[in-house]
Amino acid sequence: MLDSETASHLASSDVDALAYTLAWQATGRAESRERQIALTIAVGESLDRLTRNAFVRNTLRLMRGPAQAAGLGELQRFLETGFDTFKAMHGAHAFLSTVGQRERELARSLFAASTDSADGARHLGDIALGQLP
Repeated sequence: MLDSETASHLASSDVDALAYTLAWQATGRAESRERQIALTIAVGESLDRLTRNAFVRNTLRLMRGPAQAAGLGELQRFLETGFDTFKAMHGAHAFLSTVGQRERELARSLFAASTDSADGARHLGDIALGQLP
């Protein structure tokens, strides 16, 4: 919901740094963004624990045939690839810590930015957008 609300404040599909900053600020929901970040980290921590469970991996493998038969082969590949990627990290603590730190810093900056100066907001947005993959 928060992402949809933020998107509703974008005037067009062409998102520049200033529009991105203004859209986040228009929600006025910094505490909701913090909760969203905390939930994302909690899901990551759960996935990290689950990847150590051979039963879960074997169950995923057993679901290949039924997933293909149901036309969900791509989803199955996505799930298995994600599972294996998390497992290959041999613990996701450092990764999740980095994600949490960056997202919290970004959120603080976005919600605190002064948009009185278009250049200031644009610079902040450039930093934010520069972190996107």
